[in-house]
Amino acid sequence: MRAIDRLSGRVQAGFVKFVLKFTDNPDSPGINYEKINDAAHPGYRSVRIDQNHRGIVLKPEKGNNFLLVHVNSHDSAYAWARRKKCLVNAYTGMIQIYESFSHTDSDDSAYHVNQGTYGAESKANETASTAEASYTLGLETHQLLRIGTPDDYTGVLLSAGTRGEITALFDKLPQEVAEALELYMEGESWQSIEEIYSEQDEPLYDTGDIDAALTRGRSLSEFRVIDGEDELRDMLDKPLELWRTFLHPAQRKLVTRNWNGPVRILGGAGTGKTVVAMHRARWLAGNTLQPGEKILFSTFSANLAADISTALKSLCSADEFSKIEVIHIDKWIANFLRSGSYPFSPLFPGNSNSEFFWNKAIKSTGIKPAPSIQFLETEFLKVVVNNQITTREAYLSVSRYGRGKRLTRKERINCWEIFEAFKKHSEFKRYRYYPESVFDIEEMLQKAESPLYRSVIVDEIQDFSLPHLKLINALVPDADNNILMVGDAHQRIYGDRIVIGHSGIDIKGRGRKLKINYRTTHETKLFAQELLQGLEIDDLNGQLDSGSDYYSLTHGNDPVLKQFTTEEEEQDWIAETVGELCSSSERDSDICIVARTKAVRDKLATALKARGIATVVLKKGQDDRSVEGVRLSTMHRVKGLEFRFLFIASANANIIPAADYSFEFSEKERLVRERALLHVAATRAIVRLFISGYGELSALVTQQ
Repeated sequence: MRAIDRLSGRVQAGFVKFVLKFTDNPDSPGINYEKINDAAHPGYRSVRIDQNHRGIVLKPEKGNNFLLVHVNSHDSAYAWARRKKCLVNAYTGMIQIYESFSHTDSDDSAYHVNQGTYGAESKANETASTAEASYTLGLETHQLLRIGTPDDYTGVLLSAGTRGEITALFDKLPQEVAEALELYMEGESWQSIEEIYSEQDEPLYDTGDIDAALTRGRSLSEFRVIDGEDELRDMLDKPLELWRTFLHPAQRKLVTRNWNGPVRILGGAGTGKTVVAMHRARWLAGNTLQPGEKILFSTFSANLAADISTALKSLCSADEFSKIEVIHIDKWIANFLRSGSYPFSPLFPGNSNSEFFWNKAIKSTGIKPAPSIQFLETEFLKVVVNNQITTREAYLSVSRYGRGKRLTRKERINCWEIFEAFKKHSEFKRYRYYPESVFDIEEMLQKAESPLYRSVIVDEIQDFSLPHLKLINALVPDADNNILMVGDAHQRIYGDRIVIGHSGIDIKGRGRKLKINYRTTHETKLFAQELLQGLEIDDLNGQLDSGSDYYSLTHGNDPVLKQFTTEEEEQDWIAETVGELCSSSERDSDICIVARTKAVRDKLATALKARGIATVVLKKGQDDRSVEGVRLSTMHRVKGLEFRFLFIASANANIIPAADYSFEFSEKERLVRERALLHVAATRAIVRLFISGYGELSALVTQQ
């Protein structure tokens, strides 16, 4: 499917005509359905897409599903057919595409249906650097066969004496086999490799039954059976959205398991956490709910909730989707407060109402010198409210970890006196801070006769607060399959550090981690990881998460870093580079230019329009990729999205980190969040990342 996505619009139009003709009658005039005499597979047939392009179709031994396995220019398509096999593996039951062992031609620049091949240049460098180091897999033939290794390759893999000799075969092997071996060579146990990649549930699968193979695991992520013209055109209209709905075997095992309690799934950017969460919601809706029961799917950001709602509509049946409520957590809370008789209006940090009550509290206590309102407010919210402290004695003894400034006992006593006065004045006027209201909702739910939902799915759990987590726990019964949370503390750009266990949600024995990056190249992942170098990142439950044990199995070019003298020079370069990409058949909707602030984003949009480039500014709501135009986004808005080519523009010292960041964080916390935000933006790139600025560049991008 991703092969088709890479075709130009003109070739895609010819492709649609071909498919419609072929499904009606393979012998239709103009299709030129012909056998390829010297092909690597006797079932290959060539078909005419247009004057210059040919498709390679695999004729099935049984059944009616013909497989379109390759599309390219005439000569390249035939060369591919002579080199590549497409078979159902007897041990895994999956459809595999791999290089015929007798062919060693260099790879062409084909549109592979089986995407994600390893970059030749990077692998060549790796081979050269490790050629002298002795290394063997230390496995046996039956172990390689169980993960789907073709018979032709078991001997050469087991006899290889260096890492370079093994990795040189990765471009030739089926993608899932290369993935498995890469993970094993990086330190994963063979037991865990087999748990993910070995799917044999019968002695041997029928290698001639393509129809059955198309219903199994990995085959579903590489091939799609088209049922009519409408589905075909829908696939071409939004191909990138569609591929996200397929599961890797490691993901599928998490989705379809009956868990005996709450589950936390970690994973770096691009590991498919949201995909797992969506499929989990669908699986629960179709397999576990009783009549009248519902699932809540919640996120921290409104934009991601909108994206997920749209994706779930495509993924689920109408009946399944009717059982899933998708809403970001703060909107759910606001709706709940409005729907009842809650007596308080919400207070938010830094607004005029809260400042009024703090001034009144300080004045009424007469404490001099009093701490600043900023300090009092953050101390109250992060220490008193988060820990649900109601007495002076509890405040005097509570840990203030992470607050920075140490307080003497006398200073704590003074703070508590001001806190009490603040509560008195604000609640008299029927105001409470928003997190206090969330705790109040949790208390109400705990007293309810029955839970509101059977299950809750949470994405972006790293940005949820302790009150949010306690609320989530109160929404569901203490039962199997009640809570699934996915997240990554490396991408925490909103909330404070949390410990899930402190909310009453017990994930003991049910913590899992996704380790394969499906989005970014190895080179982009390294750049993004270095942005967080030296930071201690938690696992959302009180322990550390190194973030080094997830792998990008695709290689590409290093990120581009450009420094210009003037803003106009940078804008000229961005426009020129975008033009070059579009002229090489890249779609402009697959290119995104990201800025730190809305003002910088809008300025760039104006500059590109003046240079003749169509643009779409991403704001709230779904990004419709069928609308032409280069995307422009803030770093916050681009979270949860992905683009083949991504530019981080105006990465200047006076723009990144932003000067107008929220007052509630210390300088140290502010910089950590800025680094995490840059990490989030960088990991949206699929093929290549570009970073540019003018004048002095930000130290966050130059200290790599």
